[in-house]
Amino acid sequence: MGKEQREFPRVSSRCIVGFSSVGDDQRFHKMRQSSEGLLQNISGGGVCVRMDENPGTGQLLALTIRLPQMPTSVIALGKAVWTQPVDGGTDVGIEFWWVGWEDAGAQEQIRNFLSDSLRESSAPAD
Repeated sequence: MGKEQREFPRVSSRCIVGFSSVGDDQRFHKMRQSSEGLLQNISGGGVCVRMDENPGTGQLLALTIRLPQMPTSVIALGKAVWTQPVDGGTDVGIEFWWVGWEDAGAQEQIRNFLSDSLRESSAPAD
């Protein structure tokens, strides 16, 4: 099998992600009240979040991502495109449909965070 092709490189990062389900499906009533998950990685196209509950593929989610390096939260709307059961929950791949920031400088800070993280991960070890 060939190497997986990605449009955007991923950066591993661990932080809390607030999320809530968007829509009227009664199965997700608890999630609509807002829950939290743990970010596994982030890219320009989406995130992987470890959640206690599996929202199922196709579910729209409102996200609040609190990267520790950022002075403001990233807010996003995304769609769960895959799920994978893991110890302690479910990893959920969420494709960004819309991303916003609480201030004008946040987009540049996110771009710099991703760029710096990618540069550090590709630097040769001493």
